[in-house]
Amino acid sequence: MKRILFTITALLLTLWSFGQGCYQENFQKGKELYEQQQYDMAMKAFMAAKSCPDKPSYEDLDSWVKKCKEGKRFSVMPSSVTFPASGGTQTLGVISEKDWSITIRTASWAHLQRNGSGLTLTVDRNTSTNARTDYFKLKSGSLEFRVNIKQEGVAPSTTTPTTTTSGSSGSLSVSPSELSFPGNGGTKTVTVSGASDWEINIGARSWGHLTKSGNQITVRIDANDTGKERTDWFSIKSGSVTKRVNITQAAASSSSSSSSSSSGSGWAISGTSRTYTDNAQALKYINEQIKEKKQCRLGALTEGGSGVFIYQNNGASWTSINTNLSNKIKALDNGEKIKSVTMTNSGYYCIAWDKNGWYGNVPSKMSEKLREFHDNGEEFFSVSISENGNFAIVTNKHFYASHETDNKNMTKAHDLYGQIKQVCITNLGICCVCESGIYYNNVPTKLETKLKEVSYRPAFVTFTDSGTYIIASEDGTDYSTWL
Repeated sequence: MKRILFTITALLLTLWSFGQGCYQENFQKGKELYEQQQYDMAMKAFMAAKSCPDKPSYEDLDSWVKKCKEGKRFSVMPSSVTFPASGGTQTLGVISEKDWSITIRTASWAHLQRNGSGLTLTVDRNTSTNARTDYFKLKSGSLEFRVNIKQEGVAPSTTTPTTTTSGSSGSLSVSPSELSFPGNGGTKTVTVSGASDWEINIGARSWGHLTKSGNQITVRIDANDTGKERTDWFSIKSGSVTKRVNITQAAASSSSSSSSSSSGSGWAISGTSRTYTDNAQALKYINEQIKEKKQCRLGALTEGGSGVFIYQNNGASWTSINTNLSNKIKALDNGEKIKSVTMTNSGYYCIAWDKNGWYGNVPSKMSEKLREFHDNGEEFFSVSISENGNFAIVTNKHFYASHETDNKNMTKAHDLYGQIKQVCITNLGICCVCESGIYYNNVPTKLETKLKEVSYRPAFVTFTDSGTYIIASEDGTDYSTWL
């Protein structure tokens, strides 16, 4: 009898042990298949996990099955790409039942171009021995998809380089070495000869696109909306020899609906403005404090009479702002530099400091994005929230806007003037301060006029739809206000 009981007990323990591994095995298999975009197989694995005896009470398998069904409607192939240190170009396919857009773009060393139902991703040469990573995101309706990018670093040199015929003087030639384009852009071809092995060593800026094919490079240039002639160059390398190709592009004709010029600071400025009704409550106290401190490097304004400005590192003055926000500003008086601050009459506020610290009462979607960028180790440059709850975030690698119109305007600003450093959005308009210029859309005419007049280089602009504004230089010693 004891022997029978022992046999039954052993059998039950074996079945129990098998059941204990059933859920975890199927669940992990489902996740792996999901990452590989094998959605039908992944659904089968998750359904198998649902029938396991060791399935935990808190399982969320239904949500995983739903994600698989959604993935079949919207996906990108491949979902991760790897490039050698020399860079290159890869084409990605996009499957979507609805129209899709790029919501988070790549860092400056990678370039995305939409081609019909697909994407072309070009990565610059990595001159560092360290590998680097990045990602971008696409969105279709409520669905979002992330694509990871990895690029290898340059292999450390272990031997003394020797001169070869491919690297000897005169063995590499390019024709032509000077390219001129009209303001509306265009495409030209450069032929490379005399070298069996060559590469694009340094690529063009964001408004120039290079495609290598055989012994030729196709150079495509975007329309020039900066209002002035612009120049650029790229280089080709074979062995120890480098050849440079210069690019010159004339300015495109400006339309009556927008303006494009250089400000008094010599910075390029372009965009559209509108008439407005000046009905913002005056911020006399903030204006007086700025004049007293003789400094202002950033701030936030609302039409309801609340505002704050930051000077020097973390010095600040404010009026009628949220107590939690003012307490946080006080707490940051410890050397961690405040990078950006925003607030609305409706009760939203956010402050970013140091590398990627942030705090605030923000829309739930904005909180998700801030956490995502924070976890990715990105440095916050700018945060902005409009009265209607739309928001924009700028980091050292990416920019994101919750509203498609703002996203399109930020993309245009980036394409015109390089990396975005600071952004301000309102219900009606947007202003982007970039690496080499300012782009704005539908801002009050008074702000546009002042941006063209200032003799210093603006690093910060905030404004309201009713016409109040603060413009400031990077160190805050030069500023202009209408409060």
